[in-house]
Amino acid sequence: MQKIFTFLVLLAGSISVALGQNMVPNCSFESYTACPTFSAQVPNATGWISYTAGSPDYFNACHFGGVVGVPANFVGNQAAAHGNGYMGFLTHYTGNYREYVGTTLSTPMTVGVMYEISMSLSLADVCAIASDNIGVRFLKNAPTSVAGTGPLGIPPHVDYNSLGTITDQTNWVRVSKYFVADSSYDRFVIGNFYNNASTSTVTVPFGGTQSYAYYYLDSIVIRQASPIFFTMPDTTICRGDTISIPYTVTNPGYFTAGNVFTLQLSNSSGSFATFTNLATRASTTSGTIKGIIPSTITPGPGYKLRIVATTPADTSRVMSADLRLKQKPGTAFATYPHVCDGFTMNLSGSASLAGTAFSWAGPASFTSTLQNPSRSPATLAMTGSYIVTGTLDGCSDSDTAYIEVYPIPTAPAASSNSPVCTNGQINLNATSASTGAIYIWTGPAFSFSGQNTVRNNATIAMSGAYGVKVIVNGCSSPTTTVNVTVQPATPMPVASANTPLCVGENLNLQASTVPNATYKWSGPKGYTSTSRNNILPGVAFPNGGKYTVTATLNNCESEADTIDVVVNTQPLVGAYISPGDTICLGATATYVAFPQTPGIVPSYQWYKNYVPVAGANALIYATTGLVTGDKVYCAMTANNVCNVPITVSTDTFEMIVLPIVTVPSVEITADPGLHVRPADKIKFTAVVKNGGTTPKYQWYKNGVILPGARYATLELYGLSYMDMIHVDIISEDPCAQQKNASDTVWMQFPAGMSDVNSSNLKLYPNPNKGDFVITGIPFDATDVEISNALGQVVYQKHIPVVNGSVRLETTLSKGMYIIRIGHAALRFTVLE
Repeated sequence: MQKIFTFLVLLAGSISVALGQNMVPNCSFESYTACPTFSAQVPNATGWISYTAGSPDYFNACHFGGVVGVPANFVGNQAAAHGNGYMGFLTHYTGNYREYVGTTLSTPMTVGVMYEISMSLSLADVCAIASDNIGVRFLKNAPTSVAGTGPLGIPPHVDYNSLGTITDQTNWVRVSKYFVADSSYDRFVIGNFYNNASTSTVTVPFGGTQSYAYYYLDSIVIRQASPIFFTMPDTTICRGDTISIPYTVTNPGYFTAGNVFTLQLSNSSGSFATFTNLATRASTTSGTIKGIIPSTITPGPGYKLRIVATTPADTSRVMSADLRLKQKPGTAFATYPHVCDGFTMNLSGSASLAGTAFSWAGPASFTSTLQNPSRSPATLAMTGSYIVTGTLDGCSDSDTAYIEVYPIPTAPAASSNSPVCTNGQINLNATSASTGAIYIWTGPAFSFSGQNTVRNNATIAMSGAYGVKVIVNGCSSPTTTVNVTVQPATPMPVASANTPLCVGENLNLQASTVPNATYKWSGPKGYTSTSRNNILPGVAFPNGGKYTVTATLNNCESEADTIDVVVNTQPLVGAYISPGDTICLGATATYVAFPQTPGIVPSYQWYKNYVPVAGANALIYATTGLVTGDKVYCAMTANNVCNVPITVSTDTFEMIVLPIVTVPSVEITADPGLHVRPADKIKFTAVVKNGGTTPKYQWYKNGVILPGARYATLELYGLSYMDMIHVDIISEDPCAQQKNASDTVWMQFPAGMSDVNSSNLKLYPNPNKGDFVITGIPFDATDVEISNALGQVVYQKHIPVVNGSVRLETTLSKGMYIIRIGHAALRFTVLE
């Protein structure tokens, strides 16, 4: 017994073997023993034969003669469906001539197993007609070929007539059927097994000129079918529809416990690289699997279905070549979800696709075929669910909305705080018996949503009628009106005061007149008053600050005016003298005034002996020519400090002017004298003239400072011949022209020890300019040594003596010097 199941429609293009091992050797005729050179060379394709005496043809791209080449050959032009080769055979020709090709299966079929038999066919370009009855006959223990060129006269095991006559001369058409083997067949033959009388032909539009049917053949696949087999009840489905797929398990017992079947939808191009799971069913046997096509899937043709299993993992044959998903209209309810009693209920439907037909159903037997019907007037009985259905191209969807008809709420109660003063606050209040009410206010240039509200900074323009209504469930009540009056503003009084003030003065507060008004003052330290004008006697610092006054008329208080009262301390002015009230004759005395609370732009005047000094109007006054007994002071007039300008003065300075003294001088005296022995105690005394009361001293020995020797007297022991004793003084007399003076002495041998008597030596001129003469020298030549006041030797020379005298020409600087000749010494001064 033979069983044939057809489920795959015509598919243009090449085949991809994916479900099992192909049992057809050299299925695309790629392998050959020799490249074909002419027609009727089928055996050149490895493993293939011409089953009868007919002459089918082998075409391959290896041929370049144009007869049996690929793509161009003697019957047309067609690229291979796969690879480089294909066959060609006649299926309808004059006199019942037929051609068959065949080969041996790589493995014999198994009895009871379902097989998929598919191939690619294309009508040759030269043909004017196309025929049906293309089929496959399986063989076992049959001859390898038969004589004759007519039909074999036996029916094929598989024919493709149910798929329609193939007329495509441009593309390859993929045909496929299933076959359950009833014998262990090991060979097969392809061709038309019927005579011309039993074969239908059709004329091909725009075909060739030859009145025969000749087909190219390529990519033959014979393989075991998937254990899962199913058929499509319909190839056109709407998005959102439920799809029910009966499936068959072709090998009972193949799937084991725990297996789950999953129905999968491909992407829009038919690929399962991405897919959508539609439904699952836990089973090991045949059954039906149901799923829903998601509404999010993009509509269009080209989708495919498959069923996959888990135990063991397996996949069905892909279905179908033309599964078309259609888009539903996308019907939506666009009506507002409620309506008020007595108003019109407007229903509105929408669809995402043009051409959608609408139908409606609702309470009280309502129906309509309009897209946007209405019901008027609406009543409470019309409350309920309304359904709108859209239909387009056989696909329908619907949307439902519950529409409620609400009653009209009662009007609210309203009130205000009228009358209201200008710049005041209008208070609007409302109440309603309805729960969840929304309040809507309107008025002069005003609207507000809320139960109670205020209007600040009221103006006359805000006077008028204010209405309020409530909205409950979107339904508005009647409006309640309340009238509001805004009173004119009371004029603001102008505040004034006799500010600034000084502590102890009286404060006068005044306000301008507002007819028939009352007044209210407030100020620092809790001050209040209801009088228009007020006096505060003897103010103090805490009374300073801001004072505010308002006027009230017809219960409307004016804006406040403020006066800032300033209370100051009494102004003062002090002064000092530089360098002091005792100066030297002709010295400059600088007087500096420093004011306190002087106010704005104070004025100053300096006085000498109570007479104004012309031009002395600044804080600083400097002058010379003062004499003892002169009296100087400054008067300051402060403005805007007290209620009236006030003048205050500094203390009076009485001057003492001292006369200018001469240059100070100092002379050293020695007790018992300068001619002493080393063991003698010498007391030196610095006798100072014009040094002030407490001059400063510093003693030196041989040019070296004696630490602590800072007094008028100095006592020393162990002095040697020509030790130099020196003293510096600094005068404390403020009027001394020069502050410094000094003196120097040298220790001498006692009498009888000197070889040169200092009293015989004379030096002139003295003072000099470094050029001088010394007389009284009792030698022909002598050593001359000159030291400065610090004991430093600045000149040494051995010079001749002429007539007891020498002349020296030096470049000594200005100062005091000691010249030594032998053991004698003289002091002289160089002026410049």
